[in-house]
Amino acid sequence: MKMTLMTGKIIFVGVVVCGIVVAAGVVGYHNWAFTAAGKTCLAKDAYCKGDYVKALALMKDADQNDPEIQCFFGWMYYKGEAGLSKDSVKAVEFYRKAAEQGEAAAQNSLGWMYYLGEGGLPQDSVKAVEWFRKAIEQGEAFALNNLGLMYNKGEGGLPKDPVKAVEYYRKAAEQGNALAQCNLGIMYQKGEGGLPKDPVKAVEFYRKAAEQEHVNAQCQMGWMYLHGAGVPLNDAEAVKWFRKATEQDHACAQYYLGWMYSQGKGDLPKNDIEAEKWYRKAAEQGDREAQYYLGVMYQNGEGGLTKSDIEAVKWFHKAAEQGHEMAKTQLTALEVNLKR
Repeated sequence: MKMTLMTGKIIFVGVVVCGIVVAAGVVGYHNWAFTAAGKTCLAKDAYCKGDYVKALALMKDADQNDPEIQCFFGWMYYKGEAGLSKDSVKAVEFYRKAAEQGEAAAQNSLGWMYYLGEGGLPQDSVKAVEWFRKAIEQGEAFALNNLGLMYNKGEGGLPKDPVKAVEYYRKAAEQGNALAQCNLGIMYQKGEGGLPKDPVKAVEFYRKAAEQEHVNAQCQMGWMYLHGAGVPLNDAEAVKWFRKATEQDHACAQYYLGWMYSQGKGDLPKNDIEAEKWYRKAAEQGDREAQYYLGVMYQNGEGGLTKSDIEAVKWFHKAAEQGHEMAKTQLTALEVNLKR
């Protein structure tokens, strides 16, 4: 954001980059804006505001050795933002350049790429931990959360230690990291990592994450309201949070919204057609509950569907493959009928 401050006859012009006022000199702002240093600064500002098209245009003429610019390029290639083709190999290339210059966010991202085995890298959780630790030395919140995950799973050469996981989640959560807040909520809900089972504390952390648009936390908030866990039972609030999560295409939330329509809960009308729509969205993303209920709708000819045992078997089979016991029972019965 361009900022002009007038003091007597002196005009000071600067740019606010991610909340920091960066001086551009007196009056010479326009000349500065066309320099590599100026474009570097303005690119960072556009990136922080989420204007990736503008950021990319500026980044091309920015200082290519700037580690933040390199990290931005890495993220944009990884996500395929601003018209760039998704390219995880290119993303790793830029992350590594920035990480080797000490850029904490890039160190964390490079660690994550090693953990996933993406971008031409071998899947190497030990190497991932190494990079997470480098980022943590600079207080990187995402790396704190990721190291917590590694301790919780016992990966990367680390012992399985949920207590240590909670320690790292909490450090990240205190920095406002939504991933860590959600993970800490899960630990309180389950009573793991040395924490008491405390649904009220779980809701506290889920809410913090959900208010930052963390999709899993939004779905968890819906579940807590649906079951009256840590909050008063409130179907309307449950629907509100499930719907927020469906806006980010969250499969479990889609299933629950479908179920709410099938039951006519939370101020929703009982509507099997809407239920079928949401079940299908979730089922196509692999949600086993939605697959089961979509199979039931085909079996009974509900939700505007033509009754079809063949379609029912298809969806029961998908759910059964994921261990859904009721789907296994229905599948066995239907397959016997189809063979007659």
